[in-house]
Amino acid sequence: MGILYIIRHAETDYNNKGIYIGKKDIGINKNGIEQANYLGKLLKKEDVDLIVASSLTRATETANIINKYIKKDIIIDNHFAEVNIGDCEGLTNNEVFKIIKNEYHQDLYRFYKDGYRRGEKPQDVEKRVYDGLNNIKNNYPDKKIALITHGFIIRVINKHFNPQISFEDFFNFLVKNAEIKVFDF
Repeated sequence: MGILYIIRHAETDYNNKGIYIGKKDIGINKNGIEQANYLGKLLKKEDVDLIVASSLTRATETANIINKYIKKDIIIDNHFAEVNIGDCEGLTNNEVFKIIKNEYHQDLYRFYKDGYRRGEKPQDVEKRVYDGLNNIKNNYPDKKIALITHGFIIRVINKHFNPQISFEDFFNFLVKNAEIKVFDF
């Protein structure tokens, strides 16, 4: 049985300001660099076999800093890039919640099911993430893998391993920057 260390990338300035970032390709900030160094020291003790990272800069920078400590191969995998959030890109949390309130009558489930305007549909995101997880399982069985990805993608990964969770539990499964969740696969 393998182990997946699912890690949300280290902090960016946008994260710090509560701004939604999907496909916008930005790097980590000074605090994020410190977080990534801490992760590297922590993961060195876990004897990780491989790093898989989203193709977005904030994930690859986190992976490269971690790798200074564990010195393993890094695989860049687009399956784990953050969701394309379309018109919500660059909005604050409050602005997105205003859209949900005004256009969806506070129905978060409908907002989720419809997908982001000019962005990805949740079902498409789930498919690509599940395909990526299956690739890892098939190509690296019995390995310890650090997967550096993004907040929404981690929710999808949690759903993959816990398919019975409610929508509310899916939505409330929040992972902070540089936080690790562990799953057996």
